[in-house]
Amino acid sequence: GQTWYIDADGDNVGGSSVVACARVINGFLLSELLGSGTADCNDSDPTINPFTVWYEDLDGDGYGNANTGETGCASTNINATQDNTDCNDGDPLINSGVLEIAGDGIDNNCDGRVDELQIGQFIGGGIVFWIDPTDNTRSLVCAYEDQSAGIQWYNGLNKYISFTETAIRTGSSNTKFITDYQGPTVTNYAAGIAKAYGTNNIYLPGDWYLPSKDALNEMYLNKTAINAALTALGGDILSGSYWSSSEVNSELAWGQSFADGNQGEYVKYFGGKVRVVREYPNYIGQIIDDGVVFYLTDNATTDLDGDGNYDLGLICAFSDYAGAVEWGCYGTDLTNVPNDTGNPAGLGTVIGDGMLYTNNILQWGCSTGSAAAAARSLEPNWFLPSAKELNEMYLNKATLELVPGFTAFSDAYWSSSEFDSSKAWYQYFPTGNQFNYYKGSTINVRAVRAF
Repeated sequence: GQTWYIDADGDNVGGSSVVACARVINGFLLSELLGSGTADCNDSDPTINPFTVWYEDLDGDGYGNANTGETGCASTNINATQDNTDCNDGDPLINSGVLEIAGDGIDNNCDGRVDELQIGQFIGGGIVFWIDPTDNTRSLVCAYEDQSAGIQWYNGLNKYISFTETAIRTGSSNTKFITDYQGPTVTNYAAGIAKAYGTNNIYLPGDWYLPSKDALNEMYLNKTAINAALTALGGDILSGSYWSSSEVNSELAWGQSFADGNQGEYVKYFGGKVRVVREYPNYIGQIIDDGVVFYLTDNATTDLDGDGNYDLGLICAFSDYAGAVEWGCYGTDLTNVPNDTGNPAGLGTVIGDGMLYTNNILQWGCSTGSAAAAARSLEPNWFLPSAKELNEMYLNKATLELVPGFTAFSDAYWSSSEFDSSKAWYQYFPTGNQFNYYKGSTINVRAVRAF
C-alpha cells in the first residue's frame, strides 16, 4: 500500500504515482520526500516544479532582481527568470554576465566592486590576460593580433645577453636588453619587431614588448577567455608556438606551444610567432622604449611636448649625458621662453613646457655645447626637462633607481627653465632643493621625452 512518485527529471519532486510494497523501478520516490506529496508540474524539466523560485527581469537581459522572488510552477513576474544576480534591473548592459568596464565608475558585472579588471577584458589596446594579485587595478594585456607568423629570436647573432629574466613583469626590461645587444635592426627578429610594434599603433611607441617566459604561460593558461574576446573583436586567436623574451643561453631561448602548453628551449633561429604585451595602466618606474616613466598625467587630453598628440606621461633616459655641460646662452635673455624672472616660489615652469623651452634655447643661438643640445643629442623628440618636470624626476628618484639597468642620479641637474640672462634653474638631487645658477657652470643633464 506504499505510494511512490515517479521522478523522471531527477529534481526530487515526483509526478505520477504508483502504489507498491517496494520501489519497483529506478526513479520512484517516497511521498515523504515531496513535502505534502505535491506533484511535479513538469517532470521532464528539472528546473521547473512547485518549489521553483522566479524573479522579475524588467530590462529583459535574462538576469533577475533578487527582491522579487515568487515560488511556483509559473510566475506572474515580468520576463520571469530563475536568476537573481542583477544589481540594476533597469539597464540591460549591467548584470552578472558582462565584463567590467574599467574607468566608468559603475559596477557593471554586479560583483560589488567598481572598475576592477577581468581576464578577457578589452582595454588599453589589448586583452587582459594577467591581473596583479596584489592590486586588481593593474594588469598585462596582449595585442589583438600576431606581429609575426614566424620569425627568429635573434638578429643573426648567437650572443648571450645574460640579463634576461623569467618573472611575469620582466618582459619590458628583457626586450630593452635584447635590442641593446642585438643591434639597431628592429624588424627581422622577435624582440625587435615587438619594440617596433608601437610605431604604427595609437597605444604608444615603445610601450609594447616581448613577454617573459612566465607572462607567456599566463597568456596560455587564459587562452580560452582571450580567444573568445579576440574572436568577438575580429583579432588573431592564439595558436601555434610563441617566443618569450627569456633567454636560456647563447643558442637557446624560451618559447611555448599554445596547442599543449609545453614550454621549451627553442634554438634562436627557429621561426616562432610574436604576440606583444604591455602594462595597463602605466606606472612610475615602467620601462618604455629607452626610458623609464617618472611622471603620469591625470588627463587623457594632455599634450606634453607640443606635437599635437595626446600624451600619457614622461620618461627619462637611463643615464646622464656624457659629462657635465654648461647651460649656455650666457648673457642672453631668452624672452620667448616663459620664465619667472626671479620668482623662486614658482620654481620656474610648469610640466609640459620642457620641449618648448628646449626648442627655444636651441633656436636662440645655443645649438651647440649647451645642456639643451646635450639632451636633444639622443633623438629629436628628447628634451631638457623644465624645472617642475625635473622635480617630478627627483620625487620618484628612489623608484627609478631600482629599475634594472638604470644609472643612479648624480648630484645636480640642469632644467630648461631660465632665471634671467645670466642664470638658469637647476636641482640638487641629494636634498631636492632647486636653485638658480650661472649659465656658464657645468652641471649634469638627464634627457626626457613624452610618451
